[in-house]
Amino acid sequence: GREGLGDPKKCPKLSWVPRKPEPLGVECKCTNDALSGMMLHIEICEGKLRHIDQKHYHEFGHTTATTLRMTEPWHGSGRVVFGDSWFAGLKTARELLERGMHFIGDVKTNRKSFPGNELTMATGKGSGDWAVYSADLELGNQDELVPIYSVSQRRGGVVHKFIATCGTTL
Repeated sequence: GREGLGDPKKCPKLSWVPRKPEPLGVECKCTNDALSGMMLHIEICEGKLRHIDQKHYHEFGHTTATTLRMTEPWHGSGRVVFGDSWFAGLKTARELLERGMHFIGDVKTNRKSFPGNELTMATGKGSGDWAVYSADLELGNQDELVPIYSVSQRRGGVVHKFIATCGTTL
């Protein structure tokens, strides 16, 4: 329920995020099921000092560690995780593949080892134009190569970029 959400004294770890419509509140990360619309897992963001004590943080950093914790019950299932730009990056995609899951997400800021500039240049100038790059990603056992895709689409004057570990079409 919403008990306590109107009273800052009853909220766990309040955050101030100026870009949000209601900038003062509780920031959460959650896992939802696309078919039922049900929330399956939720983590309250409690600040940097708390994050460093959480599982996987020291090995993978905050973003990938959070994603791995939130998807742990489904590791090995072959399911697809869709994430927004906070979750999307090559490290997260690789670690989910290592655990038997796929990932699709839009890449805005987490661009390490992601060909963002190349994709923008390869994308046509018309709205709806798109480009795809693919590469083989070496997993931890060093014997297995799996495809990974970088995809872009122009919407108006903006090129949106995505990373995917499972095909670009249904």
